[in-house]
Amino acid sequence: MKIKTGWGWLLMILMSVGMEAQTASAEICGTCDIVSPRSEYEDPLAVVCITNETNDRLIYNYRWGQRPWKDNQSEPDETWWYSLSLNAEAVARDNYSPPTFWLKFDRDMTDGAQFITIDLETYVVGESVFKEKGCDVSKRYKFRYGQSSRWLQLEETI
Repeated sequence: MKIKTGWGWLLMILMSVGMEAQTASAEICGTCDIVSPRSEYEDPLAVVCITNETNDRLIYNYRWGQRPWKDNQSEPDETWWYSLSLNAEAVARDNYSPPTFWLKFDRDMTDGAQFITIDLETYVVGESVFKEKGCDVSKRYKFRYGQSSRWLQLEETI
């Protein structure tokens, strides 16, 4: 179902349900065709999806914000999604930013090692929307080989 995305329409809806216009904000989620005021998210989540588009098993570490690092391994053509439950009241604020999603991996696919740590952008969506649409409403990334199969890179998926 496609929902109108014009700001005038959004503000009109927000005012009709008694919300202050100056606190209204919206998130457009990747290929998501739903625009929802942040304050209407039920059980908000920060979400990100990562696909392994290489021919190799990849081992990497990840974490949300300052939480402890966790290990993961991904087989070729496998997609993993990561989510973090968020406080709905905090998400409703205009300047809210979810905790950073960190990813650490060895980009040297030979016996050498060249570890890099990067922060990935995430999207904030309601849990029910994420359960229904999965990675289609998530910020998506893919592991691919660089100019040669020696180097691993992470790219944003559009």
